[in-house]
Amino acid sequence: MASDCLLHQVDKGQLDASEKQQMLAQLAGKLEQLEEQLATAESEGKAKLVEKLKGMQAQLQARLAAVRELKPILRKVKFEEEIKAAQKKLAELAKLENSKVVLPLAEVQKLNAKPKLVEDLAAMQAESRGWFAS
Repeated sequence: MASDCLLHQVDKGQLDASEKQQMLAQLAGKLEQLEEQLATAESEGKAKLVEKLKGMQAQLQARLAAVRELKPILRKVKFEEEIKAAQKKLAELAKLENSKVVLPLAEVQKLNAKPKLVEDLAAMQAESRGWFAS
């Protein structure tokens, strides 16, 4: 099932770098198995099977070459701009928090917004994570 989905993505050219590596590994494994079967069929003298396996081998090598040629896509993170802005604000608040001087009231009020900002950032990061993202 998962490899069918990857094959569909290969056909559309929609693999990211990790999926491309996974697909290359799968195809290389299948090619090894096929070559072993081909060697066995040749040693046993099964001409029809050898023909069929050679056809399958050619198809597999073509697909392997196609996957190697694919340029990986980059998936954009949902809320990317908002997440960066929130992280920047948190960095500024951390500087205020760690300052040794007495802060004016306006600066202290900015620090009161930190828990909400942290909560919003966590929510955006959780929502922007894809199904299979770790």
